[in-house]
Amino acid sequence: MVFHSKLASRAMGGPSSFVPRRPDQLDEIPALVDAFVAIASGTAAAVAVAPFLMCVDRAVVAAAAGTAPGGSLFRAIAVNAGEFVKFPRVAFSQKSLWMVAGVYASTFAAANLSDVASERTPGVDPGVHAGGKFVATTGANMACGVMKDVA
Repeated sequence: MVFHSKLASRAMGGPSSFVPRRPDQLDEIPALVDAFVAIASGTAAAVAVAPFLMCVDRAVVAAAAGTAPGGSLFRAIAVNAGEFVKFPRVAFSQKSLWMVAGVYASTFAAANLSDVASERTPGVDPGVHAGGKFVATTGANMACGVMKDVA
């Protein structure tokens, strides 16, 4: 199973590193455990990248609005990242950070669950797997992204 350190590579058209496990390996691991690990690993990856994504997102918005410190996108990224270092309690308690983490957690979990379902369904064509994964991740990302934006 692929746990999303490679999601960006595949999303950008890079090679897939998905290697299905052998049937004897699948028999050793209950499907519910597989699903739990897929969701947990997607969530962990999202929580790990959310602060960086938040810094870049805020900097891009500030630069587009003309309010970026020093007028520079990179300076704005540095200022936003500095908040996580100088005021970690405040930075990590922001509702907006956890909303961003939630969007990515749902997207990564959908991709991982798609891999689990495909791997545990005999005879799934790689094209069908790729299409299903695209629909699952796009649906999760769009739905959660809209909910985040509404909130």
